Amino acid sequence: MSSAILFHAIARFFARIIVIQKIISIVTMENYRKMTGYMDLHLSLFQKMVLKSTRPINDEIFSSLHYLSEIEEVGHDFIRSNGFKTKREIKKTYSLFQAFIRQGKTFFESADSLEYRAQPLFYYYSFLNLTKAYLCIRNPSIFSNKLYHGLVHKHKNTKFTDQTIQTNNGVFPSLYEQLTGKPIRKGTTLNISALFGYIPEIGHEYNLVKYGVRKNTAGISRTFSNKSDEYWPFLAIIRNEELFKNVKYFKRMFSFFDQVDMPKGDARNALNLDAANWAHYIYLQGNKTYKPDSNGNISGILPETIETVKNCIIPMTTKSELDFHIFMPLKRNMQIDFNDILASYVIMYYLGSLVRYFPDYLESLLNSKHAWIIENFTKSVSSSFLKNISNLIQKKCFVYY
Repeated sequence: MSSAILFHAIARFFARIIVIQKIISIVTMENYRKMTGYMDLHLSLFQKMVLKSTRPINDEIFSSLHYLSEIEEVGHDFIRSNGFKTKREIKKTYSLFQAFIRQGKTFFESADSLEYRAQPLFYYYSFLNLTKAYLCIRNPSIFSNKLYHGLVHKHKNTKFTDQTIQTNNGVFPSLYEQLTGKPIRKGTTLNISALFGYIPEIGHEYNLVKYGVRKNTAGISRTFSNKSDEYWPFLAIIRNEELFKNVKYFKRMFSFFDQVDMPKGDARNALNLDAANWAHYIYLQGNKTYKPDSNGNISGILPETIETVKNCIIPMTTKSELDFHIFMPLKRNMQIDFNDILASYVIMYYLGSLVRYFPDYLESLLNSKHAWIIENFTKSVSSSFLKNISNLIQKKCFVYY
Protein backbone atom coordinates (compact mmCIF):
# COMPACT_ATOMS: atom_id res chain seq x y z
CA MET A 1 0.00 0.00 0.00
CA SER A 2 1.44 3.37 -1.00
CA SER A 3 1.93 6.08 1.61
CA ALA A 4 -0.75 8.23 -0.07
CA ILE A 5 -3.34 5.43 0.05
CA LEU A 6 -2.41 4.67 3.66
CA PHE A 7 -2.76 8.35 4.57
CA HIS A 8 -6.26 8.57 3.04
CA ALA A 9 -7.33 5.34 4.75
CA ILE A 10 -6.19 6.70 8.12
CA ALA A 11 -7.91 10.02 7.43
CA ARG A 12 -11.18 8.26 6.63
CA PHE A 13 -10.88 6.18 9.81
CA PHE A 14 -10.45 9.25 12.02
CA ALA A 15 -13.23 11.08 10.14
CA ARG A 16 -15.59 8.26 11.08
CA ILE A 17 -14.49 8.52 14.71
CA ILE A 18 -15.19 12.28 14.68
CA VAL A 19 -18.68 11.68 13.24
CA ILE A 20 -19.40 9.06 15.90
CA GLN A 21 -18.16 11.42 18.63
CA LYS A 22 -20.44 14.18 17.30
CA ILE A 23 -23.42 11.82 17.41
CA ILE A 24 -22.59 10.72 20.95
CA SER A 25 -22.11 14.32 22.11
CA ILE A 26 -25.47 15.43 20.73
CA VAL A 27 -27.63 12.30 21.13
CA THR A 28 -26.77 10.95 24.55
CA MET A 29 -29.09 8.87 26.70
CA GLU A 30 -30.36 10.90 29.66
CA ASN A 31 -32.45 9.99 32.69
CA TYR A 32 -36.12 9.49 32.00
CA ARG A 33 -38.31 11.95 33.90
CA LYS A 34 -41.15 9.99 35.49
CA MET A 35 -44.51 11.24 34.26
CA THR A 36 -47.85 10.97 36.05
CA GLY A 37 -50.07 12.61 33.42
CA TYR A 38 -50.16 13.39 29.73
CA MET A 39 -52.12 15.21 27.03
CA ASP A 40 -51.91 15.66 23.28
CA LEU A 41 -49.30 18.05 21.89
CA HIS A 42 -50.33 19.26 18.43
CA LEU A 43 -47.20 20.48 16.64
CA SER A 44 -48.77 23.26 14.61
CA LEU A 45 -49.72 26.86 15.28
CA PHE A 46 -52.87 26.14 13.25
CA GLN A 47 -55.92 25.00 15.19
CA LYS A 48 -56.50 21.24 14.99
CA MET A 49 -59.98 20.28 13.80
CA VAL A 50 -60.95 16.61 13.47
CA LEU A 51 -63.59 16.11 10.78
CA LYS A 52 -65.62 13.00 10.03
CA SER A 53 -67.64 13.00 6.83
CA THR A 54 -69.81 10.57 4.92
CA ARG A 55 -68.74 12.31 1.69
CA PRO A 56 -65.46 11.59 -0.10
CA ILE A 57 -62.74 13.60 1.63
CA ASN A 58 -61.66 15.38 -1.54
CA ASP A 59 -65.23 16.61 -2.07
CA GLU A 60 -65.31 17.88 1.50
CA ILE A 61 -62.06 19.79 1.00
CA PHE A 62 -63.15 21.47 -2.21
CA SER A 63 -66.47 22.33 -0.58
CA SER A 64 -64.64 24.19 2.20
CA LEU A 65 -62.46 26.00 -0.36
CA HIS A 66 -65.53 26.90 -2.45
CA TYR A 67 -67.11 28.45 0.61
CA LEU A 68 -64.23 30.93 0.56
CA SER A 69 -64.02 31.41 -3.20
CA GLU A 70 -67.68 31.45 -4.28
CA ILE A 71 -69.47 33.45 -1.56
CA GLU A 72 -68.19 36.98 -2.12
CA GLU A 73 -68.86 38.32 1.37
CA VAL A 74 -67.14 35.33 2.97
CA GLY A 75 -64.28 35.54 0.47
CA HIS A 76 -63.70 39.24 1.12
CA ASP A 77 -63.63 38.62 4.88
CA PHE A 78 -61.16 35.79 4.31
CA ILE A 79 -58.88 37.98 2.19
CA ARG A 80 -59.14 40.76 4.79
CA SER A 81 -58.15 38.32 7.55
CA ASN A 82 -54.90 37.71 5.67
CA GLY A 83 -53.80 41.32 6.09
CA PHE A 84 -55.33 43.03 3.04
CA LYS A 85 -56.93 46.38 3.92
CA THR A 86 -58.08 48.48 0.97
CA LYS A 87 -61.18 47.58 -1.04
CA ARG A 88 -59.13 47.57 -4.22
CA GLU A 89 -56.54 45.06 -3.03
CA ILE A 90 -59.21 42.88 -1.39
CA LYS A 91 -61.25 42.77 -4.58
CA LYS A 92 -58.22 42.11 -6.78
CA THR A 93 -56.84 39.37 -4.54
CA TYR A 94 -60.26 37.74 -4.17
CA SER A 95 -60.62 37.58 -7.98
CA LEU A 96 -57.21 35.90 -8.24
CA PHE A 97 -57.97 33.49 -5.41
CA GLN A 98 -61.35 32.58 -6.90
CA ALA A 99 -59.84 31.88 -10.34
CA PHE A 100 -57.08 29.70 -8.93
CA ILE A 101 -59.46 27.62 -6.76
CA ARG A 102 -61.82 27.11 -9.70
CA GLN A 103 -58.98 26.05 -11.98
CA GLY A 104 -57.51 23.79 -9.30
CA LYS A 105 -60.81 22.01 -8.77
CA THR A 106 -61.47 21.62 -12.52
CA PHE A 107 -58.08 20.07 -13.22
CA PHE A 108 -58.32 17.83 -10.13
CA GLU A 109 -61.73 16.44 -11.07
CA SER A 110 -60.59 15.93 -14.66
CA ALA A 111 -57.54 13.99 -13.46
CA ASP A 112 -59.70 11.76 -11.27
CA SER A 113 -61.58 10.52 -14.36
CA LEU A 114 -58.43 9.54 -16.29
CA GLU A 115 -56.21 6.47 -16.33
CA TYR A 116 -53.06 6.95 -14.26
CA ARG A 117 -50.94 7.23 -17.42
CA ALA A 118 -52.46 10.65 -18.16
CA GLN A 119 -53.37 11.77 -14.64
CA PRO A 120 -50.05 13.48 -13.69
CA LEU A 121 -50.45 16.29 -16.24
CA PHE A 122 -53.88 17.28 -14.91
CA TYR A 123 -52.95 16.73 -11.26
CA TYR A 124 -49.90 18.94 -11.72
CA TYR A 125 -51.98 21.79 -13.12
CA SER A 126 -54.34 21.37 -10.17
CA PHE A 127 -51.34 21.52 -7.79
CA LEU A 128 -50.05 24.58 -9.64
CA ASN A 129 -53.33 26.50 -9.33
CA LEU A 130 -53.96 25.51 -5.71
CA THR A 131 -50.42 26.61 -4.89
CA LYS A 132 -51.06 29.93 -6.62
CA ALA A 133 -54.23 30.31 -4.53
CA TYR A 134 -52.07 29.89 -1.43
CA LEU A 135 -49.36 32.25 -2.67
CA CYS A 136 -51.74 35.02 -3.75
CA ILE A 137 -52.89 35.53 -0.16
CA ARG A 138 -49.34 35.33 1.21
CA ASN A 139 -47.28 37.25 -1.34
CA PRO A 140 -49.50 38.81 -4.04
CA SER A 141 -46.65 40.93 -5.43
CA ILE A 142 -45.24 37.93 -7.30
CA PHE A 143 -48.28 38.02 -9.62
CA SER A 144 -47.48 41.49 -10.95
CA ASN A 145 -45.53 39.80 -13.76
CA LYS A 146 -45.87 36.48 -15.56
CA LEU A 147 -45.16 33.69 -13.08
CA TYR A 148 -43.37 30.62 -14.40
CA HIS A 149 -43.44 27.09 -12.98
CA GLY A 150 -40.16 27.57 -11.14
CA LEU A 151 -38.89 24.19 -12.34
CA VAL A 152 -37.03 23.14 -15.51
CA HIS A 153 -37.05 19.67 -17.05
CA LYS A 154 -34.15 19.07 -19.45
CA HIS A 155 -34.95 15.53 -20.48
CA LYS A 156 -32.26 12.95 -21.16
CA ASN A 157 -32.84 9.34 -22.20
CA THR A 158 -31.00 7.98 -19.20
CA LYS A 159 -32.12 5.47 -16.60
CA PHE A 160 -34.94 6.57 -14.31
CA THR A 161 -32.78 6.81 -11.19
CA ASP A 162 -30.68 9.48 -12.96
CA GLN A 163 -33.64 11.68 -13.93
CA THR A 164 -33.51 15.22 -12.49
CA ILE A 165 -35.30 18.56 -12.35
CA GLN A 166 -33.67 21.96 -11.78
CA THR A 167 -35.17 24.84 -9.83
CA ASN A 168 -35.77 28.17 -11.54
CA ASN A 169 -37.63 31.41 -10.81
CA GLY A 170 -41.39 31.11 -10.36
CA VAL A 171 -44.03 29.26 -8.38
CA PHE A 172 -41.95 26.47 -6.86
CA PRO A 173 -39.26 28.62 -5.16
CA SER A 174 -42.05 30.91 -3.89
CA LEU A 175 -43.81 27.91 -2.35
CA TYR A 176 -40.50 26.65 -0.97
CA GLU A 177 -39.76 29.95 0.76
CA GLN A 178 -43.26 30.16 2.24
CA LEU A 179 -42.95 26.65 3.72
CA THR A 180 -39.37 26.82 4.97
CA GLY A 181 -38.70 30.52 5.49
CA LYS A 182 -35.59 30.17 3.31
CA PRO A 183 -34.87 30.63 -0.40
CA ILE A 184 -33.79 27.71 -2.54
CA ARG A 185 -30.90 28.40 -4.88
CA LYS A 186 -31.76 28.74 -8.57
CA GLY A 187 -30.39 25.74 -10.46
CA THR A 188 -30.60 23.32 -7.52
CA THR A 189 -30.74 19.80 -8.94
CA LEU A 190 -33.51 17.53 -7.62
CA ASN A 191 -33.22 13.80 -8.27
CA ILE A 192 -36.68 12.39 -8.99
CA SER A 193 -36.16 8.86 -7.63
CA ALA A 194 -34.71 10.30 -4.40
CA LEU A 195 -37.76 12.56 -3.98
CA PHE A 196 -40.02 9.50 -3.83
CA GLY A 197 -38.34 8.85 -0.47
CA TYR A 198 -40.21 11.85 0.97
CA ILE A 199 -43.67 10.43 0.24
CA PRO A 200 -45.04 8.57 3.30
CA GLU A 201 -47.89 6.97 1.34
CA ILE A 202 -45.48 4.91 -0.79
CA GLY A 203 -42.87 4.03 1.83
CA HIS A 204 -43.34 0.28 1.33
CA GLU A 205 -43.00 0.57 -2.44
CA TYR A 206 -39.92 2.78 -2.07
CA ASN A 207 -38.19 0.19 0.08
CA LEU A 208 -38.94 -2.58 -2.42
CA VAL A 209 -37.68 -0.77 -5.53
CA LYS A 210 -34.50 0.19 -3.63
CA TYR A 211 -34.08 3.73 -4.92
CA GLY A 212 -32.26 4.67 -1.73
CA VAL A 213 -32.97 5.50 1.91
CA ARG A 214 -36.35 6.82 2.97
CA LYS A 215 -36.30 10.50 3.84
CA ASN A 216 -39.23 10.42 6.24
CA THR A 217 -40.46 8.74 9.36
CA ALA A 218 -43.33 9.43 11.77
CA GLY A 219 -44.00 9.88 15.43
CA ILE A 220 -46.21 10.66 18.40
CA SER A 221 -46.21 13.92 20.36
CA ARG A 222 -47.38 14.46 23.93
CA THR A 223 -47.11 16.88 26.82
CA PHE A 224 -46.12 15.02 29.98
CA SER A 225 -46.52 16.21 33.56
CA ASN A 226 -45.55 15.05 37.05
CA LYS A 227 -46.70 15.46 40.64
CA SER A 228 -44.57 18.61 40.99
CA ASP A 229 -46.86 20.31 38.45
CA GLU A 230 -44.07 20.40 35.86
CA TYR A 231 -44.80 19.96 32.15
CA TRP A 232 -42.53 19.08 29.23
CA PRO A 233 -42.82 18.04 25.55
CA PHE A 234 -42.21 14.42 24.59
CA LEU A 235 -41.74 12.80 21.17
CA ALA A 236 -41.67 9.14 20.17
CA ILE A 237 -40.22 8.72 16.66
CA ILE A 238 -40.16 5.56 14.57
CA ARG A 239 -36.53 4.58 14.14
CA ASN A 240 -34.83 5.66 10.93
CA GLU A 241 -31.05 5.53 10.60
CA GLU A 242 -31.08 8.77 8.58
CA LEU A 243 -32.02 10.69 11.76
CA PHE A 244 -28.62 9.95 13.24
CA LYS A 245 -26.72 10.40 9.98
CA ASN A 246 -28.00 13.97 9.77
CA VAL A 247 -26.55 15.10 13.09
CA LYS A 248 -25.84 18.64 11.96
CA TYR A 249 -29.34 19.12 10.54
CA PHE A 250 -31.09 17.83 13.66
CA LYS A 251 -28.66 19.44 16.10
CA ARG A 252 -31.28 21.97 17.21
CA MET A 253 -33.84 19.26 17.90
CA PHE A 254 -31.37 17.08 19.78
CA SER A 255 -30.31 20.12 21.81
CA PHE A 256 -33.92 20.83 22.82
CA PHE A 257 -34.71 17.16 23.54
CA ASP A 258 -32.80 14.44 25.37
CA GLN A 259 -32.98 10.86 24.19
CA VAL A 260 -34.30 8.67 27.00
CA ASP A 261 -35.21 5.05 27.65
CA MET A 262 -38.97 5.12 28.19
CA PRO A 263 -40.44 2.36 30.39
CA LYS A 264 -42.70 -0.01 28.48
CA GLY A 265 -45.57 0.62 30.90
CA ASP A 266 -45.52 4.37 30.28
CA ALA A 267 -45.24 3.82 26.52
CA ARG A 268 -48.31 1.61 26.66
CA ASN A 269 -50.36 3.98 28.80
CA ALA A 270 -49.40 7.35 27.29
CA LEU A 271 -48.53 6.42 23.69
CA ASN A 272 -50.61 3.27 23.16
CA LEU A 273 -47.49 1.32 22.18
CA ASP A 274 -47.42 -2.37 23.02
CA ALA A 275 -44.24 -4.25 23.91
CA ALA A 276 -43.69 -5.38 20.31
CA ASN A 277 -43.71 -1.82 18.95
CA TRP A 278 -41.90 -0.22 21.88
CA ALA A 279 -38.44 -1.16 20.54
CA HIS A 280 -39.10 0.40 17.13
CA TYR A 281 -39.18 3.96 18.51
CA ILE A 282 -36.67 6.43 19.87
CA TYR A 283 -37.92 8.59 22.75
CA LEU A 284 -37.10 12.28 23.07
CA GLN A 285 -37.83 14.14 26.28
CA GLY A 286 -37.81 17.94 26.48
CA ASN A 287 -34.84 18.95 28.60
CA LYS A 288 -36.74 21.94 29.99
CA THR A 289 -39.84 21.87 32.20
CA TYR A 290 -42.63 24.44 32.29
CA LYS A 291 -44.89 25.61 35.11
CA PRO A 292 -48.51 26.71 34.59
CA ASP A 293 -49.35 30.34 35.33
CA SER A 294 -52.08 31.53 37.71
CA ASN A 295 -54.71 30.83 35.04
CA GLY A 296 -53.45 27.30 34.43
CA ASN A 297 -51.88 28.12 31.06
CA ILE A 298 -48.57 26.48 30.19
CA SER A 299 -47.08 29.33 28.18
CA GLY A 300 -44.01 28.65 26.11
CA ILE A 301 -44.18 24.90 25.73
CA LEU A 302 -46.02 24.85 22.38
CA PRO A 303 -44.33 27.79 20.57
CA GLU A 304 -40.85 26.79 21.74
CA THR A 305 -41.35 23.18 20.65
CA ILE A 306 -42.78 24.21 17.28
CA GLU A 307 -39.94 26.67 16.71
CA THR A 308 -37.51 23.79 17.27
CA VAL A 309 -39.13 21.32 14.83
CA LYS A 310 -40.98 23.55 12.35
CA ASN A 311 -38.64 22.92 9.41
CA CYS A 312 -38.74 19.13 9.65
CA ILE A 313 -42.19 18.16 10.99
CA ILE A 314 -45.65 18.27 9.38
CA PRO A 315 -48.75 17.15 11.34
CA MET A 316 -50.86 14.25 10.09
CA THR A 317 -53.93 15.15 8.01
CA THR A 318 -55.59 11.74 8.42
CA LYS A 319 -56.68 10.38 11.80
CA SER A 320 -54.01 7.97 13.01
CA GLU A 321 -52.25 6.62 16.07
CA LEU A 322 -49.34 8.78 14.85
CA ASP A 323 -49.33 12.57 15.06
CA PHE A 324 -46.71 13.83 12.61
CA HIS A 325 -44.26 13.08 9.81
CA ILE A 326 -40.63 14.09 10.18
CA PHE A 327 -38.44 14.72 7.12
CA MET A 328 -34.69 14.56 6.50
CA PRO A 329 -32.77 17.27 4.60
CA LEU A 330 -32.61 17.03 0.83
CA LYS A 331 -28.85 16.74 0.75
CA ARG A 332 -26.95 15.85 3.88
CA ASN A 333 -23.97 18.04 3.06
CA MET A 334 -26.07 21.04 1.97
CA GLN A 335 -28.72 20.87 4.73
CA ILE A 336 -31.61 21.79 2.41
CA ASP A 337 -35.06 21.59 4.06
CA PHE A 338 -37.54 19.42 2.17
CA ASN A 339 -40.85 17.63 2.80
CA ASP A 340 -43.62 15.65 1.14
CA ILE A 341 -45.54 18.74 -0.04
CA LEU A 342 -42.53 19.99 -2.01
CA ALA A 343 -41.56 16.52 -3.25
CA SER A 344 -45.13 15.79 -4.44
CA TYR A 345 -45.19 19.05 -6.39
CA VAL A 346 -41.84 18.39 -8.12
CA ILE A 347 -42.54 14.74 -8.97
CA MET A 348 -45.97 15.56 -10.38
CA TYR A 349 -44.42 18.34 -12.49
CA TYR A 350 -41.86 15.85 -13.83
CA LEU A 351 -44.43 13.15 -14.62
CA GLY A 352 -46.74 15.74 -16.19
CA SER A 353 -43.85 16.85 -18.40
CA LEU A 354 -43.37 13.25 -19.53
CA VAL A 355 -47.08 12.93 -20.33
CA ARG A 356 -47.00 16.07 -22.44
CA TYR A 357 -43.61 16.03 -24.13
CA PHE A 358 -41.99 12.59 -23.73
CA PRO A 359 -44.77 9.95 -23.80
CA ASP A 360 -42.46 7.32 -25.32
CA TYR A 361 -40.09 7.56 -22.36
CA LEU A 362 -43.04 7.46 -19.95
CA GLU A 363 -44.33 4.30 -21.62
CA SER A 364 -40.92 2.70 -21.27
CA LEU A 365 -41.12 3.40 -17.52
CA LEU A 366 -44.66 2.05 -17.30
CA ASN A 367 -43.49 -1.18 -18.93
CA SER A 368 -40.80 -1.64 -16.26
CA LYS A 369 -40.53 -2.14 -12.52
CA HIS A 370 -40.93 1.63 -12.05
CA ALA A 371 -44.59 1.45 -13.11
CA TRP A 372 -45.71 0.19 -9.71
CA ILE A 373 -44.32 3.09 -7.69
CA ILE A 374 -45.37 5.68 -10.31
CA GLU A 375 -48.95 4.39 -10.31
CA ASN A 376 -49.21 4.23 -6.52
CA PHE A 377 -47.68 7.68 -6.19
CA THR A 378 -50.12 9.19 -8.67
CA LYS A 379 -53.17 7.60 -7.06
CA SER A 380 -52.27 8.39 -3.45
CA VAL A 381 -50.42 11.70 -3.37
CA SER A 382 -53.16 13.74 -5.07
CA SER A 383 -55.32 13.51 -1.96
CA SER A 384 -52.47 14.14 0.52
CA PHE A 385 -51.29 17.23 -1.38
CA LEU A 386 -54.86 18.54 -1.48
CA LYS A 387 -55.22 18.13 2.29
CA ASN A 388 -51.94 19.88 3.01
CA ILE A 389 -52.40 22.82 0.64
CA SER A 390 -55.98 23.32 1.83
CA ASN A 391 -54.77 23.48 5.44
CA LEU A 392 -52.13 26.03 4.46
CA ILE A 393 -54.69 28.17 2.63
CA GLN A 394 -57.22 28.08 5.47
CA LYS A 395 -54.67 28.30 8.31
CA LYS A 396 -56.27 25.35 10.03
CA CYS A 397 -55.10 21.80 10.61
CA PHE A 398 -58.01 19.65 9.48
CA VAL A 399 -57.59 15.97 10.32
CA TYR A 400 -59.93 13.76 8.30
CA TYR A 401 -61.37 10.32 8.91
